[in-house]
Amino acid sequence: MFVKKGPPTKDERVCLYFVEGYRENGKIKQRTIERIGFVDEFTHLYKDPLEHFKEIAIQKTKEKQERLKSITIELDPEAILPFDENTDSYDCVKTLAMPPSVRYFIHSVSTSSLMTDANTLSVNTISLQ
Repeated sequence: MFVKKGPPTKDERVCLYFVEGYRENGKIKQRTIERIGFVDEFTHLYKDPLEHFKEIAIQKTKEKQERLKSITIELDPEAILPFDENTDSYDCVKTLAMPPSVRYFIHSVSTSSLMTDANTLSVNTISLQ
């Protein structure tokens, strides 16, 4: 993620944006993530507004990379997860603090062919991204 200056307006004001580079079908493209505002709106708050927002863009990039890190879940094929037939879900999964991608995976496994019966999960190692 980086900071991009927009074209000057009629009254010579320059707008700043957080922009992200990505590839689509082998071509490099950019998408605007967030409009920051006009530079002159921040000159009284920061010595160098552009430099300040560049630092924030670096921080946002690191946060996004952290969120997108792969995780590995290892499950014991002999283990049995407690299944609540009243709610039709695994109670232990609802109480765990985990990223949404893991919750989605656990939910999708309960309805997939990985299930040998309603109470037993037969998976060894799964990598999520």
